[in-house]
Amino acid sequence: GCGSTGVGVVIVEDDADLTITSDDYREVAVGKQGKGSLTVQYGGTLGVMDAGTALTVAEGPSSVGIVTVGLQGELDTGHMTLGVEGAAEMNIEHGEASCTSAEVTPWGTASLEAEVWVKDEGQWRIDNDLTIGGRGMGALVFVTTDGRIEAGSLLIDAFGTLALLPGGNPWMKAQQTVIRTNGNLMAWVGTLEGLVLINGGTLYVSPSAVHIPKGFGTGIAAATESAGLTIRGDLIQSSTGTLVIEVGPSGAGILNVTGNVTLNGILDLRFVDGYAPSANDLLTLIACDGALSAGLSEVWISGLQDGFEYALDTEGGSLELIAINAGEALGP
Repeated sequence: GCGSTGVGVVIVEDDADLTITSDDYREVAVGKQGKGSLTVQYGGTLGVMDAGTALTVAEGPSSVGIVTVGLQGELDTGHMTLGVEGAAEMNIEHGEASCTSAEVTPWGTASLEAEVWVKDEGQWRIDNDLTIGGRGMGALVFVTTDGRIEAGSLLIDAFGTLALLPGGNPWMKAQQTVIRTNGNLMAWVGTLEGLVLINGGTLYVSPSAVHIPKGFGTGIAAATESAGLTIRGDLIQSSTGTLVIEVGPSGAGILNVTGNVTLNGILDLRFVDGYAPSANDLLTLIACDGALSAGLSEVWISGLQDGFEYALDTEGGSLELIAINAGEALGP
């Protein structure tokens, strides 16, 4: 254990190679009861090998665990747990981390959130399932500046958030991404590869980096407009799912889907930055290469005065909003 009771620091660098197998230890802990820090960088390689050996970060109450995979660093492990009863943080920046499966899911007794950053061409590969959230506390995973995550499947559960932030083309690849109740996938830019299922949770798409929530801004590239989100696969919104699209002076949050789109549940359109459409304006909300069907249960409009009238058009493989009259923006 690194930081079993006090403060522990392990650094693997300068082409060093350290391998731990299940014959040695069943668990490698960073911040077991105290504060632990593990850094792998500058050509260093750490192998926590075998399915029987797990890497656990911030296990005990009030513990703190920090894992950094820096420039040319490689971390390879079995199952990875980030945040149990403590505060966990992992930064993959110019390095590569691999594991058989992973959970970013602190227990409800934890005092702080678990947080992961994949950025500056960093890569995180998970052979099987990646779970974010689900145990009663916040779990945050950020991808930016050409960071990339690949998993067999992705589950964003309650109180979990995956955010694709401005900076290059952040990428999330999984055969299936499921967003459950109180789970959130927020995107200002980037690519989601594979089936995306909004099943009780929320997919949020914004055209403006100005509207990144407080606390999300550390370490992201400065930008005022995003290049939009592309889903390379199908998008299915269940009757309990919510799709949020912000609309500002630069247009709607751009959502491009290469497969088919099925929309049910709630469409939440938020007009921001004082923008209001003029009469007869046509706003493309979703561009779809395949078939698009919409059986929305509700459409919510915010940011405009009452009296705005509109129509939704799904012909031609896209979802478009047509302004019947001019809207009037709400005051600040």
